[in-house]
Amino acid sequence: MFSKTAKFFVTATMVSFLAGPALADHDTDHIVANLKGGLGALEQRVWDCENGIGGVCSGETGATGETGATGETGATGEAGATGATGATSETGATGATGATGATGATGATGGTGPAGPEGGQGPKTVFVTSGLFTGDLRTQGGALTGLRGGDEICQAAAENGIVPPGTYIAWISTSDKDAIDRLPANTSGYFLPSGHRVADNKSDLVTCDVAFPFSCLDHIIDEDEFGTVIGEAETLAVWTATFDDGSAGPDNCSDWTVSSADVNGHFGVILDFAEDGASWTDQPSANRDCGKQFRLYCFQR
Repeated sequence: MFSKTAKFFVTATMVSFLAGPALADHDTDHIVANLKGGLGALEQRVWDCENGIGGVCSGETGATGETGATGETGATGEAGATGATGATSETGATGATGATGATGATGATGGTGPAGPEGGQGPKTVFVTSGLFTGDLRTQGGALTGLRGGDEICQAAAENGIVPPGTYIAWISTSDKDAIDRLPANTSGYFLPSGHRVADNKSDLVTCDVAFPFSCLDHIIDEDEFGTVIGEAETLAVWTATFDDGSAGPDNCSDWTVSSADVNGHFGVILDFAEDGASWTDQPSANRDCGKQFRLYCFQR
């Protein structure tokens, strides 16, 4: 019996002969005789091959050789189509507050607010200034108007003196403001720095006795901001432009804005009330040019 290898070899040999060119009849016997002889020799070779004799057959397959070096990277292929948008993730936590920015520019100054309420009902102080001033109270008081300038002069005198702290205004009238209307209602009286009573209240200040000595004030206003009494040898004139009833007089140095000798201002005098009660604010028929230097009456509001 031939092994599978022998059978394969014989079959392959026969096919090779039969597939060749056509043979003549007289050669057939010769071919058959050769095949029989050849089969014997073939069988011997197959047996030798299967038993490893004579190195007729190939040996076992050798081990796989080492992997060769990696070839160069091929060219990048075309970009694929954009994938679908992924789902939106949850909102992250709020970040820390940033640093405070620089302070903006200061805005424009707002309009002046409404006037505050009038002063309280306690006792008020009144004095006459130790300083002397021309009719241009606006300039000397460093203000926009003469009326305001007079107030600034009184306020500065009060702050430099010994009188109680508070707001002080000048007893002067202008073409559109009466001096009496600038004082708040007061029921506790007006007093000199020494404590002498001048008047019981605002109404009493401008109410004069109808009988001798025709006094208007309980005591003349003759003490300055330091409590010093003004002597008769000193300047006794006081700018007022105000009649004895507290209303405005006709001459006021152009609302206390000029110091010219060509313009007049009305005034009062520091006199004993026995002589003329109304003279403290209204010296009858008395005008002086605005270049003169007189005092001011100052009332606490």
